[in-house]
Amino acid sequence: MKDVNTKPTGMNSLGLKFSVVVFIAITLAGLVFAYAVLWLQEQALSEQQLAAVQRTAKNYARQLNTQLDDKEEAAILASQVIGRYLTEQRRAAGNIPRPDRDNMVRQQDSFSAAAIPAANLNTNTSLLFSHSQLLWQQLSPLMLQQFSAFYFVSAHQFVRVAPADLLQQFSPQHDLTADLFYQEAIPENNPAKLPRWTPVYYHPIWQEWVISILVPVYVKEQFIGVSVADLELSELTGNISNIGYWSRHTQTLLFDAAGQAVTSPGDINISPVAGNTLYPGEPITQPALREHIRQTLQPSLPADVSADHKYLFAAAPLKHLNWHAAVYVDKAEVMATLKQFRGHVVVIFIAVAVALAALLHLISYQFVLKRLNRLSGAVVKLSRGDIQQVSLDNKKDEIGVLNRAFTGMSAEIAQLVTGLNARIAEKEQAERAARKLSKAVSFSSSGILLTDPHLNIEYLNPFLTDLLGCDERSVVDQPLNMLLADEMEQLSAEITQTLHERQHWRGDILLQHQKLPARQFWVSLAIAPIRDEIGTLLNYVCAMQDISFIKQSQKQMEHLAYYDILTGLANRSYFRDQLRKAIAMAHRGYYNFALLYFDLDEFKRINDTLGHDAGDELLKEVARRLTSRLREEDTIARLGGDEFAVILSGIKRPSAGINHCR
Repeated sequence: MKDVNTKPTGMNSLGLKFSVVVFIAITLAGLVFAYAVLWLQEQALSEQQLAAVQRTAKNYARQLNTQLDDKEEAAILASQVIGRYLTEQRRAAGNIPRPDRDNMVRQQDSFSAAAIPAANLNTNTSLLFSHSQLLWQQLSPLMLQQFSAFYFVSAHQFVRVAPADLLQQFSPQHDLTADLFYQEAIPENNPAKLPRWTPVYYHPIWQEWVISILVPVYVKEQFIGVSVADLELSELTGNISNIGYWSRHTQTLLFDAAGQAVTSPGDINISPVAGNTLYPGEPITQPALREHIRQTLQPSLPADVSADHKYLFAAAPLKHLNWHAAVYVDKAEVMATLKQFRGHVVVIFIAVAVALAALLHLISYQFVLKRLNRLSGAVVKLSRGDIQQVSLDNKKDEIGVLNRAFTGMSAEIAQLVTGLNARIAEKEQAERAARKLSKAVSFSSSGILLTDPHLNIEYLNPFLTDLLGCDERSVVDQPLNMLLADEMEQLSAEITQTLHERQHWRGDILLQHQKLPARQFWVSLAIAPIRDEIGTLLNYVCAMQDISFIKQSQKQMEHLAYYDILTGLANRSYFRDQLRKAIAMAHRGYYNFALLYFDLDEFKRINDTLGHDAGDELLKEVARRLTSRLREEDTIARLGGDEFAVILSGIKRPSAGINHCR
C-alpha cells in the first residue's frame, strides 16, 4: 500500500517560514552575543594583564628589596668588624707617612688609601692608619663585590677608602664631617645608633650620583666615626629594562616620593652640581602616567575622572629608599590583537546561523512524517509480540490523540508481562547484592562495626576483632566508647552530639587493645547513619583504618623539622616561631623577654686542626651546658654552624619605666 502525501510548497510551508524566522533570530542573537563575548574578553584580558603587571611590579620590588637587604647586612657586618677590630688593637704597626705639600698625611696600597689633615694627627689617630690598613686588606675584596666604594670616616676627619684611587680626588680643604654621609650618622641625628640609607646625592669626592648605607661605629659607647658603603645610582637602575620580559609591551619605571622618575645618570641632563646635592629626578611627561603615580602616592585624594587612563599600571613600594617600582602596559597595544578578530567572528556567526536555519528547515520538514513513522513502527512491534513500548509524543493534535490511545493499550499489555519479570529480577539482584556486601564486609582490610541508634555494638567484622584482640561476643551489646582509650573518654559526648546535629562524624581516635590494656593504637574513624525508605534511623556503620604508623611518622617528621640532629636543640625554624610568640606576648604587655645571640670564637680552627668530629663534640658539649644552666621554659636554639641563640621568657615588667638593654 503506497503512502499518499500532500504537502504545501513555497512560502505556504510552515517549515520554510519557521526556518526564515529562525535564521533572522539566530543572526541577530549571534551578533549581539559576539559583541558581548568580545567585550567580556576585553575586560578579562585587561584584568589578566593588570594582574600580570601587578605581579611583575611586586616581583621587581621584592628583587630590589632583597638586593638592598643583602647589601645592608654586609655593611652592618663590616661595621661591626671595624668596631671590634679598633677596640681590640692597641699598638700601631708600621710607619706613618709624613705630611705632603698640602699639609695632609696620606697612605696608599693596592687595597685602599687613607688620609688625615696633619693638624689632626696624634697618638690615637695615628693608630687608625695601621689598624685600618690591615683591616681593609681583608674587607675591601669582599665589600667591593657589592659596593662601588667602601670607606670609614672618623670624627677627626680620618678617611680610609677602597678602592684606593678614589682618594686621589680628595681636597685638603674638604671637611668630611660636614658631608651628608657623615651628618646623617652622628649621635645628634641618629640617637638610636641604627644603620641608615641616604637619599640619592651627588658625592662630593667621587663626583658620582650614589646612595649610601651609613653605619655609625661606636667603641665603648663612644661615637668614633661612620662606615659608609656606596652604591652607584646606575647599579640600581641598570636592570629596569630587563623587567617585564613576559610581554613586549611592558615598560618599567622607578619613581620617588615626589613623583619624579629615577633613571640612570647617563639618561638625565643636570647642570653641574655641588657635592651633597640630592638627586632631583626626571619629570614624567605623560599625563596618564602622572595621574597613576599621583593616585599611588596620594590614594586618599579623589581620582581625576578626566584623565586618560591609557595604561595598565601597578606600583610596589621599596622598603629602604622611599621609592616605588612601577610596571605599566599600554592598554591600546594589548587590545589591538582582539580587534582584528571581530570581523572574523561576525562572519563565523552568520555562517553558523545559515547552517542552523538549513538544519531546522530539514527538521521541520520531517516533523509530522517522523511522528507518523514512529506510531506505525510501534504498531508493527506490538503485532509481532514485542511489548516494549516506543516513546510517542503526547501533543493535543490528531496524531497526539492516536499516540495516547495506542500508548494506553500497549501499556496495559506490557504491564502484565513485565511485572512478574521485574519482581524476579529485583529479588535476584537483591540477593546477589546482599551476598557481595556480606563478603566485602567480612574480608575487608578495614575495621567495620555496626551499632544500634544508641551506639551499642551489634556487629564487628573479623579484621576489627583481630585488631582489638577481642571476641565478638564479648563486645556485642556494649557501648561504642568501651573501645576507646582512657584519654579519649571525653570524646564520647562529642561524637554523640555531632551525630545528633550533623548525622555524620569523622576523626582520628585512640583505641585500646582489649587483652593488652597497655597497647593502644590510632585509627581513622568514620560514622554514618543507615536509614530505611522513610528516613527512620536504623543503625550506624563505623569504618576504621589503622593509622598508628602515620601518627608515628608525623611525630618523627615534626621532630626532624624543628630540632637540630647533632645537638638536639631547637633549629632556626622553631626558634623563629618562638621569637614571634615572645614578641607578641611582649607587645600585649604580659612579659618582657631577653634575646641572646652568640657564636664560638676560633671554632673554624678547631675543625681545621682537630677535625670535624672534635667540632661536633664541642657543639654537643655547649648544648649540654646551655641546657643544664637554663630553665625549661627558655628556648635554646642552634641557628647553624657555631651560632646559638637563647630566648629568656617570662621576665616580668618593672613597675616604674622600662629598661632597654642593648
